[in-house]
Amino acid sequence: MEHMSIGGDLSEIFLDTRVKKLKKCFSPVTGWRQCLVSLELFLGEPRTMRS
Repeated sequence: MEHMSIGGDLSEIFLDTRVKKLKKCFSPVTGWRQCLVSLELFLGEPRTMRS
C-alpha cells in the first residue's frame, strides 16, 4: 500500500494546521477578539454632540 504525501491543499485538512491558523485568530493582540473589544469600547463611550 502506498502512503499519500501531504502537501498543498491536503495540509489544510489536518488538525495541527487548522490549530495554527486558529491561534492567529484568537491572539490577544492581532486577533478578532481585540477588534471586538475595540468596537465595544468605541460603541460604549458616551459621545458628546458637536455643534
